[in-house]
Amino acid sequence: MEKQYRHSTAGAEVQSDDLDLLAESALMDDRVLAELLRLVGYGGSTVDRGVIPYGTSKTGLMPANCPTVTPSALPDGKVVVMPCRVVVGSRTTNAADPKLHWQDIRSGVVPRTAVQIPPTASNNRWDLVYARVDVDLDDPTASRLVRPGVAPPVAQNIVVSRQTKVTLGVQSGVEGATPARPAAPGDGGTYFYVPLAYVMLVHPFTSVSPVINSAIQEAFKPLVLSRALGAMSAQPATCHYKTAGAVQAASPWNPANGRPVAWLPPSMVGGEIRLLAMTWVGSLATFALGTTVVIDDSVDWRKRTFEASISAGASPFPWVNGSGAVPGVEAPVTLQHGQSFNDDAAGAIAACAGRVALLTPAKVPAMSAGSSIQIYVDSSTGELKAVLGATDPNCAFFVKITASGPFAASIGSGYVTE
Repeated sequence: MEKQYRHSTAGAEVQSDDLDLLAESALMDDRVLAELLRLVGYGGSTVDRGVIPYGTSKTGLMPANCPTVTPSALPDGKVVVMPCRVVVGSRTTNAADPKLHWQDIRSGVVPRTAVQIPPTASNNRWDLVYARVDVDLDDPTASRLVRPGVAPPVAQNIVVSRQTKVTLGVQSGVEGATPARPAAPGDGGTYFYVPLAYVMLVHPFTSVSPVINSAIQEAFKPLVLSRALGAMSAQPATCHYKTAGAVQAASPWNPANGRPVAWLPPSMVGGEIRLLAMTWVGSLATFALGTTVVIDDSVDWRKRTFEASISAGASPFPWVNGSGAVPGVEAPVTLQHGQSFNDDAAGAIAACAGRVALLTPAKVPAMSAGSSIQIYVDSSTGELKAVLGATDPNCAFFVKITASGPFAASIGSGYVTE
């Protein structure tokens, strides 16, 4: 479907149209993203837009669970925009060009950047941190030899390249006791504004004031793989994060109330599923009793919600000998919800960020009296671990653990150094 330049004959001339065709290769990443994201095509009034948020599997040089817009680690009146990709949808109607309508998106990467928030003058204020996307912006001119007709070539400064550029900015609102959020600046024909986050400023806010996590409201549309590709989306319901949604209608986010307790960020997208098979039947023992073991260290499990479905019985694993009943339709199933925001084990487990599942005879009747298994998240490493009691449970378990995406801006989250 896409044209490819082919120089089939040695010595054949190359025209400007041929070079323009070669330049189309610079849009390969956007062509692929158009198929993966399936943004809404341009209908003549609104250009779709959004952000592929920041996030990594595990903490390395940068933290894994960190908001896309996060406070600076210093009291310097700044926020830090973490690496992300800002995307603008097609700007062509289907009637004008069906192919461009479908795939002609543009995007740009924002590197980790500190953004200064202006100080307040006399009252509270909301500010909007935004990204401006300039589509196909000409680069500065470069000197090239140009032949005007049949005359000898002369040096001229001409444009030889263009690119889509993303710049960050701040739109300040009107100050007041209960201020309103400012709108983003208006789009132009070739430039578009993408809201990233609102920042609530309580007067007096100065160039040496800290910004706190609970003062930042994410304002962007998070972009995820399209369901047309077989992907399943998981994220909070829109009532939790829309400014005009039901949560903020009942509990407005303002300097007096702070962040609503039921607010969840739109970037809390995706999730993880892990399968865990354990048995203590006869001479079989998956883990040594009375120990703590690492179940999974592939991602950072902190700042998440969990659902654990647990089936247990005396006959383990049908994939071993073809006769096991766990998991199976006859094995009773226990459903539990857990979290990894705070220690709910009352200090009984060292470095506990929260429990994912609690397996005891009261909750899982197939277990022997006095036995216990606690699945939890280590607060210092983010690993998923299990604490096994000293008493043999005398049964097999099949556990399916479903975790939400991280709520990176939860209260108490760490800050990021510029």
